[in-house]
Amino acid sequence: MVTRFLFQSGHFNANNGRIKHNAFMPNSEGSTSIFIIRNQNEIKIWAMGKIAGRGRNLPLLARADLSIAAIECTQLFVDIDNTPPNHANIVNWPDSKDERIAKAQELARVANLQLPP
Repeated sequence: MVTRFLFQSGHFNANNGRIKHNAFMPNSEGSTSIFIIRNQNEIKIWAMGKIAGRGRNLPLLARADLSIAAIECTQLFVDIDNTPPNHANIVNWPDSKDERIAKAQELARVANLQLPP
């Protein structure tokens, strides 16, 4: 399991429990930051997210949990770099904006929204 920490309210809808595709869109370097959460308890996962947000001075609002298999089903890959610990990137995004949006929509569809305790 991996998670995408969400720092922008426009990336999810807490009322209907949905994640928006923009939450998964790649950055200008062509990757989407995620964290591996397998074998981590909820307290550690939320602490990891708060640390990730400090570098950008953003509050952690939610997270989007999904499996690596779900990512790979879209022909995207998980590149584990462990910088910081447990960090990885979703890579292999297509060049076409429409194709990137379609893949991000699929990730958003299969991800589970988690709100902080």
